[in-house]
Amino acid sequence: MSDRTDYDVIVVGSGLGGLSAAALLAHSGERVLVLEQGDDIGGVAHAFVRNGGDYVFDPAVHSTSAGEIVWNFLEYLGVDGDVPYVVSPHSHGAYFGDGLRVLAPTGWDAYVESLAAPLPKNEGDEIREFHRVCRTVLDEMAWMPYRMDARNLAAIMEEKPNFAAYRMATVEDVFTDHVPSLRPRALAGAAWPFIGSPPSRLSFLNYIQLLDTHLEGPRYPLGSYQRMVDAFAKAVRGCGGDILVRSPAAKVLVADGAVAGVRTESGAEFSARAVVANADARHTLNDLVGPEHLPESYLKRVNRMRPSLSVLTVFAATDLDLTQYGLAHETFVHPHLDHSANWADVLAGRPASAWMSNTTLMDPSLAPDGEHTVIMTCMAPWELDRPWPELKEPAGDAMIDLFEQVIPGLSAHLTYREVATPLAMHRFTRGYQGATYGWENTPNQFANKRLAHQTPLDGLYLSGHWTESGSSSFRAVSSGISSSKLVLSWLGNDVGATLPRSFRERTGPVPPARRRSSTPVETTEGT
Repeated sequence: MSDRTDYDVIVVGSGLGGLSAAALLAHSGERVLVLEQGDDIGGVAHAFVRNGGDYVFDPAVHSTSAGEIVWNFLEYLGVDGDVPYVVSPHSHGAYFGDGLRVLAPTGWDAYVESLAAPLPKNEGDEIREFHRVCRTVLDEMAWMPYRMDARNLAAIMEEKPNFAAYRMATVEDVFTDHVPSLRPRALAGAAWPFIGSPPSRLSFLNYIQLLDTHLEGPRYPLGSYQRMVDAFAKAVRGCGGDILVRSPAAKVLVADGAVAGVRTESGAEFSARAVVANADARHTLNDLVGPEHLPESYLKRVNRMRPSLSVLTVFAATDLDLTQYGLAHETFVHPHLDHSANWADVLAGRPASAWMSNTTLMDPSLAPDGEHTVIMTCMAPWELDRPWPELKEPAGDAMIDLFEQVIPGLSAHLTYREVATPLAMHRFTRGYQGATYGWENTPNQFANKRLAHQTPLDGLYLSGHWTESGSSSFRAVSSGISSSKLVLSWLGNDVGATLPRSFRERTGPVPPARRRSSTPVETTEGT
């Protein structure tokens, strides 16, 4: 246990949403403690190795959209040099069961034309029309306040007619208005697994924001996402913060109607004026805090919200030369042109709308010479007609069979294979039913319809994909920045007022603020 027990802020959970918050708070002069329940830091961004270090696998994060903002933030903290990266020239590749194929580049115009290219002119024009609507709505959104005063809502809706028409729409709703044909719908919606819901359920605004940031050029940290995790941890420790692993939180302590600290499952107690929870929101609010400290209406809303599905993942390696297949960094395989049919397969436990991440195409050092990593993932329900331990290996076989159409002979050329089910996702994140994207990305759970970073309990803040910032590695980091700014205001720390609004512009490295409290001591046990 650490010799120190008093902190300004405690961060529960060391995913990107927690470590980014902890890094900014420590850099701003606060004494910070990070508590992580697992053996290692990083959450789903924690890379793991197999075969004595031969293979390095990223479990869930394989690229960062809007990377400019993330790396500008790392630069501000002075650790961007620890995270070299490469930019993918492709958004994604997509294969469909009827032989339809696309290799989609980055950049809006090139992307749209790549989707239109394999189609006859009338269907290609449907692709162009859909993305014209996407860009028009994005342009209107760019000039809107994040939170709107209800008194001004009518005027704003009149000024932004396209946004007004589609603010509560699904992708499928927009297809109904502008894309009558099946093949253009299939291609325009091919990237839906990136945020976990099919076009019939997926928020249109959420999807177009994903496209907009992703088409800037997805970035991948050389050496795996562990490099980004370690850089944030370096910033925390370099500014005097502490990080404890194998230290799951058991209770958020409350005194006089405000946060007072955290008790761990081992019984250790740490005091703090603020807590940032980068953990499952239901567990945080219902269990760690408890209903006695929160408004009944708030908890009812939380418990009504719908989580996303979990995932099934096959971590594999092959001795095939994947550079010969013309692959993107990430490739989708949709057995059906109709994404609703693909979703039906997913709900039945049949791998569909799966994606393959070949990180060694970006960084060959992640596997031995002559080999490549192959990470195959698909959405998966928490429960099926048989328990996952029985389904695990057959489901892995089915996943590999699905990708044989992309890499012929793959199953005969595997040099490593490991299957992870929703049970593994739950074990490593303690997320509700292994929910991969936090709340499902439906129109009624997008942006400020998700949970705000600030809770009704004074001093308690939320970070990560359960919050209004949303899901993806970029938005996890953004959530850490947003929650940190609120905490700094709560603590009366003036540094918060000097921070950039979004880190869209470069700042250069900024010296850490002078610590407002005594110098922290080194942690010992559990570090």
